Amino acid sequence: MSTNRSIPKEIVHKARTNLGVNISYQKAWRAKEHMVKILHGDPVESYALIP
Repeated sequence: MSTNRSIPKEIVHKARTNLGVNISYQKAWRAKEHMVKILHGDPVESYALIP
């Protein structure tokens, strides 16, 4: 998974400018991780599917 620290900062900035809400860096980080999991699946679950 990506560990790019600028992505959560961008999420915080866009939430503030586009939606008018303040969110913490931690909440933005969790949101990013959640979206990565939705898009790519959970690595542990994927590994469990290997025969």
